[in-house]
Amino acid sequence: MRKKHALTLAAFLLLGSMPVTEAAENPFADVPADHWAYEAVAELADMGIAEGYAENGCFQGDSAMTRYEMAQITARAMAAADRADNNQKAAIEKLAAEFADELASLGVRTEDLEARLDNVTWNGRLRYDWNTRNYENSGKHRTPQKNIFRFRLNSSMAVNEHWSGHSRVDYDIQKDNTDNGTMTVQQIYAKGQYDKLGIILGRYGAYSANSHGMFIDDDVTGAEIRYAPDKKWTLVFDAARKNDASLLKGTQGADDATGTYLSLEADYSYGKLDGGAAIRHMRAAHTLQSAGADSFSVADFGLGYRFDRNFKLTGDYAISSAVDAGAVTDFANASRHAVSLQLDYKGANRTKPGSWGAYLAYRSLSPFGAAYATYDQSVGFLGYKSLKGFEIAGSYTLEKNIVATAKYFLGRDVLAPADKDRMTGVWTRVEFFF
Repeated sequence: MRKKHALTLAAFLLLGSMPVTEAAENPFADVPADHWAYEAVAELADMGIAEGYAENGCFQGDSAMTRYEMAQITARAMAAADRADNNQKAAIEKLAAEFADELASLGVRTEDLEARLDNVTWNGRLRYDWNTRNYENSGKHRTPQKNIFRFRLNSSMAVNEHWSGHSRVDYDIQKDNTDNGTMTVQQIYAKGQYDKLGIILGRYGAYSANSHGMFIDDDVTGAEIRYAPDKKWTLVFDAARKNDASLLKGTQGADDATGTYLSLEADYSYGKLDGGAAIRHMRAAHTLQSAGADSFSVADFGLGYRFDRNFKLTGDYAISSAVDAGAVTDFANASRHAVSLQLDYKGANRTKPGSWGAYLAYRSLSPFGAAYATYDQSVGFLGYKSLKGFEIAGSYTLEKNIVATAKYFLGRDVLAPADKDRMTGVWTRVEFFF
């Protein structure tokens, strides 16, 4: 087996379930920074899974690998199995069976692996958010501060070699509320994988990867089909239902605030580039109180370029169907266009204390073009995605699995009354991962 193939396998097993963070330092002289496998090799080397040849300090990805060397990679993968998802655990078990004799000579017991690879895995986080906004009108109007505590629990269950089950439960408490908090099952879905075809059925998280989350990062109920003809392209089709008591509120009020969500998306990723394009359509059960119509459509595009292991620049754009400002005065100043430009530097790796990251962004959002955007500071005075301005943010890993984040926004709310359109916003979070 070639080392580059073993690298691909190990990267699939061990990096697929990890968050995107600052890359490790690559110790191999023959793997340049612009190589497609640079970050995977560096991270595997940092974890002690991939090793080079001491005599020349090279990785030698095109050299042949012995079964003994592959068994060493398998042993290291077994040691990291607790961080793998169900599909990755199944692949690790197959490797352990294939190289059982070589593992035995290394003193690795496959029985220990079987005891650790439970059918159900759990993870989650505890977090605290504090945020506020200040509208700079004559009275210095300020929105109430929000103190939100959240406990999130994720589960993943292996069904067979193709299917797995997943769920996410959130329990939220707002500090100033008199109630005891709310618990909701945010996601519950089945996920299948057949070679290049992936299927999701149930209530799941939809994410517009082509525009880096500018249009949607929210839960929908229905089906998603993914097809990846090669390593560069992925086609994504969603047919689902989406609840939204603001944009989809019809003539009957919030009771009919559910609409049909259809989306066709093409994602591209190769080397330093990523991005894509999509066309989406939302249709409500009744005439939209917000737009004087029963539906709206959006086309969104994005492009990202990673200069090196530290810097990445992304640019995203969306245009929505025309908004009938005459139907609702809220949209007298609404734009059909949404834009986001963001420069990222490094990133906080929750497993590495002292690691940090920052970004600077410019955004000009619109209620329909960025209807369910991923940004933490995006909602304006009337409850729509309508902020326009600059945001600076930073994150820092205080201790292993403890990350603090702070964001500051300076700009205006294009839908707010004239004396309240200038605003600043502060958003902070501390997360404890387990």
